[in-house]
Amino acid sequence: MKKKTSAIDLRKCKPGDRLRTAHGLIVRYVLHQKDSAYPHVIRYSDGQMGTRMDDGQVYIRPDMRRVDDHVIVKILPRGKR
Repeated sequence: MKKKTSAIDLRKCKPGDRLRTAHGLIVRYVLHQKDSAYPHVIRYSDGQMGTRMDDGQVYIRPDMRRVDDHVIVKILPRGKR
């Protein structure tokens, strides 16, 4: 069985980019932290922060993933606010 690969690559993001989660929320990309397992920092509309892996996942281990995780599913086009 082939491993499912994500079409999302948060390494392409720049600070301020808008991202859509699996639950339809729009979050903002904040920064890339080098040398971290969860290198991508995002900000929710209420100001809370979170981190993601390159593929937008919340957790590295699949057995820890939950259906209510805010996985990043789309990088929204720049220029559309």
